[in-house]
Amino acid sequence: MSNSTGFTKAKAIYSGIVTIADDAVGTINTPGTGGFVLIGAVNATFARGDHSGIFFYDSGSSLRNTSLVLASNMANLDATVLTGTTGTDGRTSVSVQTGQIQIENRLGSAYEYTYTFLGSF
Repeated sequence: MSNSTGFTKAKAIYSGIVTIADDAVGTINTPGTGGFVLIGAVNATFARGDHSGIFFYDSGSSLRNTSLVLASNMANLDATVLTGTTGTDGRTSVSVQTGQIQIENRLGSAYEYTYTFLGSF
């Protein structure tokens, strides 16, 4: 189940925000089994560009998360199931599961992450 809010969906574009507590995992349902996803840590007062990335994902039968761009504090954990403390403290980790993207927040406090899917139906 997705816990994201404030999303917009148009053909081949799907975007929104998910708020994730520290040492927790947010999930986003993928609009299709493959495509691009852009993820960044932002909030009303401070954007964290060092916690951003662009990925090409496969959330179907052969789980795969390919990094196209990774900022210094963003980690791609491919198809690892994230628990909230899987990745390195102080970093954001991203993983793909069947029908979902998982984002793990290890920033030290709750944070909002924006996401945009491109090329998925």
